[in-house]
Amino acid sequence: MKNYVLFLVLILFNLNIKAQAEASLPNLTQEFTSDLGTNGSTLHGAAGWTAYSGADWKINGQKVEHGTGYDRLNVKRQNMYHQWNTPINAAVGDILTLKIYFKFNGSTFATGTTNNGGDVFSFGLKSVLDSSTEMEHSNSANGEVLVLNIADADTNGEEHLNIRYKTNDATAAYCTSNCDWATLTIKYFIGTDMNNSRIFAQLDNNGTKSGWLQHTWDANELYNAITDSSGSTAAYTYFYSGKSLTTTTNTNQIWIDKYEFWTNADTNGVTDTGLVMINANTTWNGASSTGEAPVDADDRVFIFDRTDVYFSGDYNRTWGYLWINDGAKMEYKPTAVKSLTLTGLDVEGTFEATTELDDLSVTNFNLKSGGTFTVGTVDALNLTNFDVENLATAIVSSATSLTTTDLDVDGSLTITTTGDISATDLDMSG
Repeated sequence: MKNYVLFLVLILFNLNIKAQAEASLPNLTQEFTSDLGTNGSTLHGAAGWTAYSGADWKINGQKVEHGTGYDRLNVKRQNMYHQWNTPINAAVGDILTLKIYFKFNGSTFATGTTNNGGDVFSFGLKSVLDSSTEMEHSNSANGEVLVLNIADADTNGEEHLNIRYKTNDATAAYCTSNCDWATLTIKYFIGTDMNNSRIFAQLDNNGTKSGWLQHTWDANELYNAITDSSGSTAAYTYFYSGKSLTTTTNTNQIWIDKYEFWTNADTNGVTDTGLVMINANTTWNGASSTGEAPVDADDRVFIFDRTDVYFSGDYNRTWGYLWINDGAKMEYKPTAVKSLTLTGLDVEGTFEATTELDDLSVTNFNLKSGGTFTVGTVDALNLTNFDVENLATAIVSSATSLTTTDLDVDGSLTITTTGDISATDLDMSG
């Protein structure tokens, strides 16, 4: 008997940056290029957009700007509204993704939560395309939006950017010089009804990320509009600039580089789909947002806020994708020796296989910083495009054989095998 122990412990002192669950990506990009309007033209009147109008200050508060190396929308003051005119519909099991790329232009933005004074902007979906000159706020009936806020200065004098009303995993001061484009990403997971649907959002403030934060879905009117298969109603994107910008047009501005959206389908009719685990799964059907269990290679599973997710059936399983968020956990424990095949796996939290497996095959496997991947006994272990980030830990206690292609280890990887090891393109750092 051959007994090999592969033990890799590599430590790098890098910033712990959380993943983005970007296995579900937007398929439509809306940029503010010259075909939308000439330099200095207003967003009001631009094809495909509805913007605040009426008085001159309302019209001139949002302008398309072009220059060397940039095309952007300049939101020049508070109380500016706009919507993308494209209707958005989706079915149960679809994921709608919205993403805004933005920068701050100015350094005296108002801060805090008193009278909503530090609110920078609201962004999300609304069930009405509001063509009135006044453009009302989304409300608890027709919209689900997230609010970006600048907190009052802390003891170090830093004014931190955050998603308001949420416990952000991390925040940092808003950036005013030499900044990358910050992003706010919102994912709407469409369930069997409003109560089984989920909204998760993440702020990326120049590399400091909030983590995926849950937003409660209360707007049944919005859910009904999204899932209206007749197309007579739909959802529309919604943006509103808050009081943090103040009323002076040339002092504090928000520059928007682009929007990215995933609507109901791309040009090939391919939808972005996935189910979210919403309860402890005594059965998968009763615990998922779609009311169904993942059973084939097209199924994509997201676990954001549960530590009680497990698979214990007497079946081999092949899934298209599995996401396990920071703080979440999944236990794979079939009642007989079975195989698991995943064509995509991102783990920020914990994955455990606690009963003996036949074959375990994972392609495009990202074990994120702080994530844990633990397997007890497995026959054939096949890992392709396996990235173990700094501070991540992977342990396989006993494998008959190991085959790996494109293995990149910055964290800790321990594999014990009694058979052959075949490794192609092994990269170890640290």
